[in-house]
Amino acid sequence: MEFPAKNFVVVTPESAKALLEKRKELWSNRLSSARPAGFSLPAELEVLRSATGYQKQLLDDLRKVADEITDGHWLRVFAHNPRLTAKMRGLTDAQIPSYLPPEDFARAGMFAMDSKQELWQRDVGDNMPALALAALLWQEDKYIHALKNHVLAACDYPSWGQGVGVENRDLSCAHLGRGIAVARDWLPEIWTREELDLIRSTIEKRVSETLRGLYGASYWHNKWMDNHCHCSLASLAICGLVFFDEIEAAPEWLAASELGLELVMRYCHPDGSSYEGLPYWSYGTSFLLQAIEVTRRVSGFDRFYDSPYLRHSFSYRLHSSTPPLGATLPFGDAIEHDYYGPSFLLNALARQYRDGHAQWLAQQIPFPPSGGADGEVWNLLWHDPTLVAERPTLDLDFHIRYWDVAVTRSGWEIDDYVLAIKSGFTNRNHSHLDAGSLAFAWGDQWLITLPGYGEVGPGFWEAQGRRWQYYSNSTESHTTLIINGQMQRFSEDARGTIVAFEITPQTTRTVIDLTDAYEGVRRLQREVIHRRGVEILVFDEIELDTRGYAEWLLQPGGDVAVTQGVVHASGVLGSLEIQMLWPEKPFEPRQPTRPMLDVPLETIKTHCVRQDGQKMRFVCRIALHPTRIKQ
Repeated sequence: MEFPAKNFVVVTPESAKALLEKRKELWSNRLSSARPAGFSLPAELEVLRSATGYQKQLLDDLRKVADEITDGHWLRVFAHNPRLTAKMRGLTDAQIPSYLPPEDFARAGMFAMDSKQELWQRDVGDNMPALALAALLWQEDKYIHALKNHVLAACDYPSWGQGVGVENRDLSCAHLGRGIAVARDWLPEIWTREELDLIRSTIEKRVSETLRGLYGASYWHNKWMDNHCHCSLASLAICGLVFFDEIEAAPEWLAASELGLELVMRYCHPDGSSYEGLPYWSYGTSFLLQAIEVTRRVSGFDRFYDSPYLRHSFSYRLHSSTPPLGATLPFGDAIEHDYYGPSFLLNALARQYRDGHAQWLAQQIPFPPSGGADGEVWNLLWHDPTLVAERPTLDLDFHIRYWDVAVTRSGWEIDDYVLAIKSGFTNRNHSHLDAGSLAFAWGDQWLITLPGYGEVGPGFWEAQGRRWQYYSNSTESHTTLIINGQMQRFSEDARGTIVAFEITPQTTRTVIDLTDAYEGVRRLQREVIHRRGVEILVFDEIELDTRGYAEWLLQPGGDVAVTQGVVHASGVLGSLEIQMLWPEKPFEPRQPTRPMLDVPLETIKTHCVRQDGQKMRFVCRIALHPTRIKQ
């Protein structure tokens, strides 16, 4: 298996201008007969207005969301931080999304660095496509007024994200630039000349900063596998197209975005996976698909669908699901479901590849679309009602090779379970020091848990230092091994590697070489045998450079009880009985040692078994007890 080189290539002004010389005439000719640039009128609108069945439900969902926007604007801030959201709602409850300085967010409890990024502005940008499409479909003044209020308020904001390296050239800028461009493109007749001048001058100033970021002024400029890069490239593409003949610099934005997207498709994992984890995959992919779909009639960016990364994304999303599809693998900085979608992502992939399996999964997801209001737009526009949904062959065992996660399960029904075994690099964007860790869900309930996102504080993003002082990011919050009291390595080459993944009808065997994940280790191998419906056996072979000790960590979930050193983790659909067979020692509670405790102490249920020596061996048995016997 090959992995990208550490030093990625970059996009330069010279390369973008050279490409523009080749593309400008073609793009200009296509634009002359394609206004609005990102939407086909009027035929598509007539089809949508007369929608029936599942598409009619999508239409109703859009109206509901658009009506909520016009009734009052409130700040979601972060999907995974409801306490902060509740505090922020009290600061603004107006239709016009007024600017709030970072100090207000800091007073509400947000860490200073996150406050400066002004990520609350993402929702303002996401509202714009929803209001624009609602105005097109129903021609009601309330949607037009709300849309204009959003756009003009955003143009009046003193900044679209603050902070060194991100000011006007990161996520907030991407959401707002994209939203304003769509609003300008789809409803050109609603703006006065003065308003258009304001829109153009604001976009020129802010999106030019995004281009500077791509040319090297932002940390994401060569991070082709990261969501920040994907969002920024999409904004460059959409703004470059919409303002192609209105802003002198815009054609270069479009050309630079094409070069960036080519590199994204070259470097992203060919199996469709992301080392950032499933939630951030959904975020970045949402914007990549918008860049393609909104501009495709002019830019020709639909050729990027030929990339293995997009072609295999459906498979990655499917096998990252819990059995009843209500949750996803929460490895790394993650929540237990998609940040964006996933239904509209799956609808786009299904339509492009004529894939009834992706269409089926889009309709089976049991929770409403995540993310901003724009998700309702893409869900409606990208769904193809002529494509027949078809249940795929649901493999029980799957190796997500480039993310290097093994997934094995009892089935795909509500009372089935899934076991996931993590390998891969320990230090990538949004990753944790979690090589070799196990996670287990019965239905959608996690009985061997992962910490997900902790509370962000000072140094949280310092990938070569303080990040690993946080409990959630460290090894000790995962079901894996700690050697000599030290966390796993966080140098760029530190990783575990799945060296064997063997499947029979009743058994799955996964072998991970963890040697490179630790300091002072001569050899470390974890072998996990899953006997379907019966038990999970975990064998660890350890050889240290010198005599030391190892701790076998367990993170049980659900209702946890310990009887004579055996841990019982019980849920609604089943329970686990976890016993250390060798050494014959009881599991004992273990308190966290990381200096930055970023989760409530009462939620930590860590147990461990310690062994001393230079050569050591652990054998753990996890017995599986369903609440009822499957027929």
